[in-house]
Amino acid sequence: PGKVEHRGVILLHMASSNQNAWNNFAAELQDRNFEVMTLDFRGHGESSGTEAELKEADYLQLVDDAAEAVEYLRDIDSDMRIAVVGAGLGANVALQLAQRDETLTAALLVSPQHNYRGVKITKINKQFTRPIYYLVSQTDTVSYEATQTLYQTNPSLNKELRVAEEADGRGTKLINHAPKLRDAMVGWLDLVL
Repeated sequence: PGKVEHRGVILLHMASSNQNAWNNFAAELQDRNFEVMTLDFRGHGESSGTEAELKEADYLQLVDDAAEAVEYLRDIDSDMRIAVVGAGLGANVALQLAQRDETLTAALLVSPQHNYRGVKITKINKQFTRPIYYLVSQTDTVSYEATQTLYQTNPSLNKELRVAEEADGRGTKLINHAPKLRDAMVGWLDLVL
């Protein structure tokens, strides 16, 4: 609630999670006057169906689900600068969405992988030139190796890689235990939006 600051953030959760995993970070963003939109992916949280019922093809439709969040923010302010932030599966969906929708200003990926249940980002990452931020823990070996490669092969002139040494875990579990990481993410979003 309150004044729209013409900048928004869409938060996309991990697999086997829901939008509530972002509650702390969403509140911090709202305190800094960002419009924030979260959602439950199909088969997760309060959405219909269950994750167990999802097939690989259904995971690609999560990009369509996230696109609805963009439309919601555009209805608030058609000129809003929007960043999409995702964790785990949500990171892959975030980059797919950002590549598809050129009106999105930036992408922030927490614990991405090259291919998460059929949501692939290796090729599109090599073409993505808008601001992008990668965050991963050293202890998350699968995402750590993928994130290093994604960062190295991304052509953006405004890219950043943060390897978390102060906390362990993957995705929202990583950032929920590390206020300094959340502060860094908010600071970056302040700069690019």
